[in-house]
Amino acid sequence: MRAGQEDKKRQQKPGGEFHLQPSDGLALLARLLVGGILIVAAAAKLRAGRADFFRRVYAYDLLPRPASWTLARALPSVELTVGVLLVLGLIASVASAASALLLVTFTGAVSISLLRGRDQPCGCGADQRLVSWRLVGRNVCLVLVSVALVRAGPGLASLDRAFDASGSTNPFALALAAAICLGSVWMGALGTTRIPARTSADRTNFGEAAHV
Repeated sequence: MRAGQEDKKRQQKPGGEFHLQPSDGLALLARLLVGGILIVAAAAKLRAGRADFFRRVYAYDLLPRPASWTLARALPSVELTVGVLLVLGLIASVASAASALLLVTFTGAVSISLLRGRDQPCGCGADQRLVSWRLVGRNVCLVLVSVALVRAGPGLASLDRAFDASGSTNPFALALAAAICLGSVWMGALGTTRIPARTSADRTNFGEAAHV
């Protein structure tokens, strides 16, 4: 809320007019960049199916099978929600903080896998992109962008600004954000609800040799 109030003071002229700042355009581009990446990643996971993403999560060997399954079911909905909120500029400070937290978690998991000497799909989407330090570097940059967005405010073309720069407390903004969240959860709830059976092929293809 504080960021939104500061943004409003910076933008508003006497008489209620607004003028643009260079940072507004940068904030818009940053929102679209991070939000777009999260939406594309979530869509790829949903399209590939929970079973496929579950195997990629489980291959990291960081969580037991039940916890990996819970994460595989929940994460695409969370990514989709945060991504849509960022693109729309709705409760943007909260969405930016959430994106930073997600990206820090992803970066930590990939880094651990690399330090263990593993060569496995990152689970970033439907493709077979392998974990790499290049991916870690990209994610670190996105974390910094997300943190900067928390302080900079939503920028241009944001619903927060349409809601008088108070999206974090405006009831209409909160209701819209809740509707987006419910829609994402509904999309993520489609499909199988049972943990896929473990197979030798999964262990071979996704680096699960450590699991017994």
